[in-house]
Amino acid sequence: MKKEGKELRAILSALSDLYISLQVIDLTTLASETVKTDFPLQEMGAGAAFQEQFYEIIRQVVAPDYLQQMLDFVTLGTLASRLQDKRQIAVVFRNKQFQWRRACFIRIDEEEPLLRVLYAVEDIENEKAREHITAEIASVLSESYSSIVYVNVADARVYPLWISHVSEKFARFLRQRPVAYDVFRTYIDTMVYAEDQAGMRRFLSRKYIFDRLDREGQIVYSYRTLRDDTLVYYQLRIAAFDERRKLIFAFENIDQDLRRQQKLMSELEQRSVLLRGLSKEYSSVWLVDARTETVSMVMNNSNSETTNAFIKALKGKDYYKITNEYIDRVIVPEQREEMRRNWHLGNLRDKVCKDKIYTLNYTRLTYEGKRQHYQCCYIKDADADSYEYFICGFRNIESTIQQEQEKQRELDAARKAAEAANEAKSRFLFNMSHDIRTPLNAIIGFTEMADRAPEDLAKQAKCRAKILSASNQLLSILNDVLEMARIENNRIVIDEQLVDMQEYLRLSTTIFDVQIAEKQLTFEKHNDFQHRYLYVDKTHVSEIFINIIGNAIKYTPPGGRIVACLRELPGRKSGECIIEVVTRDTGVGMTREFLQHAFDQFARERTSSTNGVQGTGLGLAIVKRLVGLLGGTISIASTLGEGTTVTVRLPHRIGTAAEIEQQSMKRSDDAQLAGRHILLAEDNELNAEIVIALLTEVGCKVDWAQDGRICAEKLQAALPGSYDLILMDIQMPHMDGYETTRYIRRLPDKRQAGIPILAMTANAFKEDVDNALAAGMNGHLAKPIDIPKLMQTLKVLLH
Repeated sequence: MKKEGKELRAILSALSDLYISLQVIDLTTLASETVKTDFPLQEMGAGAAFQEQFYEIIRQVVAPDYLQQMLDFVTLGTLASRLQDKRQIAVVFRNKQFQWRRACFIRIDEEEPLLRVLYAVEDIENEKAREHITAEIASVLSESYSSIVYVNVADARVYPLWISHVSEKFARFLRQRPVAYDVFRTYIDTMVYAEDQAGMRRFLSRKYIFDRLDREGQIVYSYRTLRDDTLVYYQLRIAAFDERRKLIFAFENIDQDLRRQQKLMSELEQRSVLLRGLSKEYSSVWLVDARTETVSMVMNNSNSETTNAFIKALKGKDYYKITNEYIDRVIVPEQREEMRRNWHLGNLRDKVCKDKIYTLNYTRLTYEGKRQHYQCCYIKDADADSYEYFICGFRNIESTIQQEQEKQRELDAARKAAEAANEAKSRFLFNMSHDIRTPLNAIIGFTEMADRAPEDLAKQAKCRAKILSASNQLLSILNDVLEMARIENNRIVIDEQLVDMQEYLRLSTTIFDVQIAEKQLTFEKHNDFQHRYLYVDKTHVSEIFINIIGNAIKYTPPGGRIVACLRELPGRKSGECIIEVVTRDTGVGMTREFLQHAFDQFARERTSSTNGVQGTGLGLAIVKRLVGLLGGTISIASTLGEGTTVTVRLPHRIGTAAEIEQQSMKRSDDAQLAGRHILLAEDNELNAEIVIALLTEVGCKVDWAQDGRICAEKLQAALPGSYDLILMDIQMPHMDGYETTRYIRRLPDKRQAGIPILAMTANAFKEDVDNALAAGMNGHLAKPIDIPKLMQTLKVLLH
């Protein structure tokens, strides 16, 4: 419906308050009626000339950057299509005075075809200013807050003021649910850490907010969100404005704030040392004015005669004159030119501007000519806005430098120790390669020699003896390495047994008879003890003295002499005594330098007298650690070319004859093994052949199973009670020893399930023994098999 007469005039009158320019344009006649304008307007006429005159006015008014956009906008030929289904269209531009304006075409007629439009121009300078201010506020707020919204209390609607890119999820909540209750409920449920949700719900209740705002003006709540599986701390700050008709909600990431505070506090703490000037760290503090090139003393607490004499002689405040005089009189000659460059004000500006704190270490001379390490530290004066004022502190750092030098010496010593350890290990690997290869070569060589003379029984016997000797040597090397590993990994278990010392000593020394006879050595033994029965860890005590006496035999030339003296000393507590064993030899001895490393791992002295002796360099290291584990002491005295004396003292509990008789009664009888039926589970054919031969010699019947599965099948196929015992290897294909044992223990037949099982494996550590027992085995023997121990263990298990 067309707007006519008074009704249209009333509308135009109302619009004239809003717009600086108004024109009614008749699109049928191409004529216009000016209602209001802010510039002198010539009559544009009508008809075909109207459009061109309209363009000309636009060219006179609009700034060049916006001209083409406005020319397109006022093209009347396309106006009807642009206003189709629209009430109005608008465009923003700047005039030639750089003022912001908005031009609009507004429909006057509601029905089609479009006959008349209103062309209006609006002054939007204030609106653009507000947008600019809002953008600046948003930029400032973005540094501290991730989101700021306000809530209209009347309708509880939420309006965003600032939403950062990291809060896009929160922005979606606002678009979907602009009501405060829905927005904050969704925020809490989806973004707040679960443990903080209940507290935040209480904080955001209407009554709680207004009660606290009445008392405090603004309120704060800290909570956590979970971002990329990391907890991030936030604060929500609420304040009222517009007479409490609106509430501001500001969400702040205080992780970043805390980091900034910590950084600031760190800087302030660093600077406060100099600014206070009273700290014990600095003996004197100076203020430097780079603008006037002057220096003045803030304070001086120095006890240095050199410093005080220099300060007393100072005249004037000229910076370069004073620093040059200080350099020439106090600083060591070789550093003077460097310090002039360092203390130049241009250099100070660059360094302090870049690093905030500029520290210089230098050496100065006292009046007595003694060198001292000093430090000066420059920072920008906290009260100054530019880098023209500096605070400079001086202090004596002699003790600090000495401590650093001491630490460096310790580090160098540690590095050298590590290098020495690595070198020792390298030597060990080299020695091991040689020491292992030597007995292996003997085993291989004598085996080949025996194969070439199958009919020569004497030669066969000689070769077997050599092979056995080389095998024992190889086993000794491996045992040393394994024993050292067990000690270092705390796998040594002390097992004391009551022994008859007379019998024990006799058996312990007879093992050396062959070696002593071969080298034609004299071996003297002297025993002096009062208590015949003592508790002794036979395994480890024997190992100690086998190593010590073995070394004496190895390093004593043929025809030499070895003396072992044992005596009993009083114990450290009741029921205890100390056995001291002193072993002396007339061997090659050790150098004084090597004696300091005699107990080190892999340590072997290489001399012309020892080069032919086999060993790993672990024997004495093992002895030292075993003696310590047993609570004893060991010492060595040695002279090169004369011999060595080793003294060992070990504590022992005292026993009685009655105790040893009771212990003997518990031992198993020496039952004969003849007729016993044994099932052997062993995947290595050579090992199986050896065990079968040994057991057959004592009258046992042996069945061989090549793996755990075959072992279980043979046991189940036989009548219950057919087998008396199973010898079980651990590492086998299909089913290992542990798995096979567990399977057997679950068999329905109680006799088959309860058959004694003895582990016989190369897995020889304590945890291997524990694993065997845990799987259900009755005992454990380590390979290579100790034949007497195997026979004794079989007798015990079969008793």
